[in-house]
Amino acid sequence: MVKSKFIKRTGAPEVLVEVAAGEKRFTDINSKTEISSATLSNRLKEGKVEGLWEEQLDEDPDGSARRVYVILPKGRELAETIQQLDIPELIEKQQELRTEYDQRIDEALSTEPSTV
Repeated sequence: MVKSKFIKRTGAPEVLVEVAAGEKRFTDINSKTEISSATLSNRLKEGKVEGLWEEQLDEDPDGSARRVYVILPKGRELAETIQQLDIPELIEKQQELRTEYDQRIDEALSTEPSTV
C-alpha cells in the first residue's frame, strides 16, 4: 500500500479521485470539486511531486494544446485504496451536508427577526 501524507491535505482525496477517473484539465477538476482554485493548484503540484500523476500536453486537431493531468501507478494504487475505504462516498456526503448547511444558513438569514 502506498503511504502518503499528501492524502490528508485539504482537497487531496477529491483531486486524486478526479485524476484517477481519467485525464483531466484543471478546469475539469475545478468544476467537479468544491475546493478553491488556489488549493487545487497547490494539490496538483504536490501530487506531481509525490509521483501520483503527471502533466502532459494534449494537442487538439486544430494544433492547440491543453495541459492535462494523468494518473501514474503510485497514484492509481492510492486511489484504489481510498476507493476500498469508501472515501469517494464520504466526499459526496460531505458535499451534500455542506450544501444543506449553506441552504439552512441562507434561510435563517433571510427570515425576518421576530419582534417580542
